[in-house]
Amino acid sequence: MIRMFKENLLIKTISLILLALLASGCTTVSQQKADWRQNWPERSYYEAQYAADVANQAAQSRDDYIKWVKRYYKGFAFYPEGWDWLTEAVLKEIEDYPQRLRLKDKMYSIGERISAEWAKSSDHRQINSKNLLVWADAVKRSVIAGEEELLADKISVDVDALLAGTLKTSDVRLTRYFASANRGADSEDSEDEDFAMGDEF
Repeated sequence: MIRMFKENLLIKTISLILLALLASGCTTVSQQKADWRQNWPERSYYEAQYAADVANQAAQSRDDYIKWVKRYYKGFAFYPEGWDWLTEAVLKEIEDYPQRLRLKDKMYSIGERISAEWAKSSDHRQINSKNLLVWADAVKRSVIAGEEELLADKISVDVDALLAGTLKTSDVRLTRYFASANRGADSEDSEDEDFAMGDEF
């Protein structure tokens, strides 16, 4: 009888522990979902991108990688607008609905490819922080010039070229997209890829 009582107690204790672990896991999953915006690519896409780069895994944790993906979209101190804001700024100027949908798809695709690469450790990525700032400036200029879709196509081609290794990060300059851009702000002197901020940018 005592043995049976102990076995029942053990089973109940194990059941309670399992329930507590399950509840904890559900809370973590729901927190992740709450912190992940619907207009972003699926989190599983980034999990797969992280898993595919073994060299980067040795230098960066998965949580850190995901943190930088979120910062890419939301913005942070050194990239305050973020891709979400830039996308909204571009789309709100397009009155033609089919064109707006087409541009929305392009911005989504560009953002997906840039973020997956840029979020990696600075020693293991083909897209750096200077590139982000150049593209952000170019996007703002494209809205003023009414050339949003043309610019999106140019950036898309350059992103693919950077990922393929056929374009150098130092070639991504504002004058590449707008010939009339002020060369002083886009000079060789400002070529420090991550502005001496290391992995924090």
